[in-house]
Amino acid sequence: LKLTNDTKGHEAGDKLIKDACSVICKQFKHSPVFRIGGDEFAALINVPADERAALIKKLHESFDAWRGTTNQNISIAIGYVGAKEHEVMTLDDMRREAEKRMYANKADHYMQSGNDRRKARNKEG
Repeated sequence: LKLTNDTKGHEAGDKLIKDACSVICKQFKHSPVFRIGGDEFAALINVPADERAALIKKLHESFDAWRGTTNQNISIAIGYVGAKEHEVMTLDDMRREAEKRMYANKADHYMQSGNDRRKARNKEG
């Protein structure tokens, strides 16, 4: 999103956010999807634990197949938590844990791709 905003303007970035939401909503068409800030979304999904990996794989495949009007693509980081992972877990606890896992997923992506824009930015200033 930052690269799109910086190179094509915030209007293009806004379109990218809407397109990302569209991909997520199509994948989770029977579940509520919320934009919780910037380029972050949350969905409340009732899926058995043994089906989560396949659902996440399908979501990644949907994003891999998506192409924007200028042929850009979208990479995503996903964090999720199951309601039954801990005996006592509030909705806020679940949000924090999912966010923590999302940031870990994002860090893994940058490490595997060798394209960590955060490190590049730190070297610049």
